[in-house]
Amino acid sequence: MKGLSITLVVALSAPALAHADVVKLNSGGEVRGVVVEPTDSTAGVDDDVVTIETLTGGKISILRADVAFITQRPRILEEHEVKARTAPNTVAAQWELAEWCLSNDLEEQRTEHLLNVVALEHDHAEARAALGQKNYDGEWMTRDELMRGRGLVEHKGRWVTPQELELIEKTAAEREREQAWFAEIRKLHSWLRGTSDDLRRKSLAQLKALRDPDAVPALAKFFRDAPEPEVRVLYVSVLSEMPGPKPVVALVAQALHDIDRQVRDTAFEAIDESRHDAALPYFLQGLRNEQNVVVRRAGRGLEQVADERAIPDLIKALITSHRYRIRVPDNSQTITMSSNGTFGSGGVPLPPDIALALRAGALPNGVFVVDPTQPVRTRLVTVTVNEENPEVLSALRTITGESFGFDERTWRLWWTAKKNGAG
Repeated sequence: MKGLSITLVVALSAPALAHADVVKLNSGGEVRGVVVEPTDSTAGVDDDVVTIETLTGGKISILRADVAFITQRPRILEEHEVKARTAPNTVAAQWELAEWCLSNDLEEQRTEHLLNVVALEHDHAEARAALGQKNYDGEWMTRDELMRGRGLVEHKGRWVTPQELELIEKTAAEREREQAWFAEIRKLHSWLRGTSDDLRRKSLAQLKALRDPDAVPALAKFFRDAPEPEVRVLYVSVLSEMPGPKPVVALVAQALHDIDRQVRDTAFEAIDESRHDAALPYFLQGLRNEQNVVVRRAGRGLEQVADERAIPDLIKALITSHRYRIRVPDNSQTITMSSNGTFGSGGVPLPPDIALALRAGALPNGVFVVDPTQPVRTRLVTVTVNEENPEVLSALRTITGESFGFDERTWRLWWTAKKNGAG
């Protein structure tokens, strides 16, 4: 029986059954049903065998060595999987599944089907509303996405500017200490960019000797967006010598967002083991970024941190959806043909065979001809792309020692089994 590869899909017709077990095999297949617990008389006899009673009443025995893991799930999830596997990929079928999920409190699964609906019909108003999206200037988005696009951040249910959040979260004394550094850092920045070699050396020496974390906001203001990569590397190096959690936020920001690889690498190196706890929430936040490149860099950071607390978020971020604005030909334009056989405003003649076919009625649906004398009209559209994130997968492999590829479902099953202590 070794190497058994089977996926058993059974009818979920037993309403009394509250849960179902999923037995994942090393071969990649799976068996669903209920694992039969050993009785007093059989305990120790067949420890090398796992017996599953299927939901139709049959029994299957599998060598325990062939089992990757066992996880228990509510029966309704098994019913959903059967429905999802057999449903056609049409707007009507996916919408019906989304409504079924709503009535059975399967929020996450409902969202998946709603996304399928809008992928098939971009302007499906009911699905967009169910996703919490509205049409803002021709683009569907949630209110949260709209606010973040305006540069606002959420704080206790309110959207505020980053400056307002800083005022809220910091004490007056802390803000005063940080503010005191701005004049000094402004001076050092001016010296560093000036023409005096002596002042540049003094600035460099004083910056490298800086250890006060209260100087971080001033350093960020003057150095994080410096046009020269070497100046940003200096900025990261100064942050790396400061104690405490304050410089960690700035280091993570540079690691995730800087356009220069050397600067990012220097920032990642500065986030050593002593800073991992402080960096964890900011890397997790990066997994939800609208830019795919930031998600992937956050995956790199979480592999470096290697904390099991990141596993659920990493699983969710294996494949992420990102919106892009692209320019496409505007096919809504129409070109009319005049009685003399020309089309468009410039009177460009149709090819003779096309003109003859039109007059003879051989082309009942008409033709679309691009006027070579006119520029091609285009329009901006928003497209959604699902992208795999290799760095996120690498982080999961490093932290867990497992490898299920980009199969998010299997990762979820495994994680549930691990949390429940099943094997």
